[in-house]
Amino acid sequence: MRAGRNAKEVMIPKISVVGLGDYTRNAGYKTGGITYEFGTKQFNYDRVIRPMADVIDVEEAG
Repeated sequence: MRAGRNAKEVMIPKISVVGLGDYTRNAGYKTGGITYEFGTKQFNYDRVIRPMADVIDVEEAG
């Protein structure tokens, strides 16, 4: 997963492969391909948290 183009979306990888096939002595293994692409998924909510830090506590902690 990676960040999307906008703040409310993420990019999720989608992988597609060719199904299994029969092995034959003449042709050998079935050939196929793999498709790898990203699909966009949007969040339903835009959520965030703001941590509270006391300035005096930060100075005392060093």
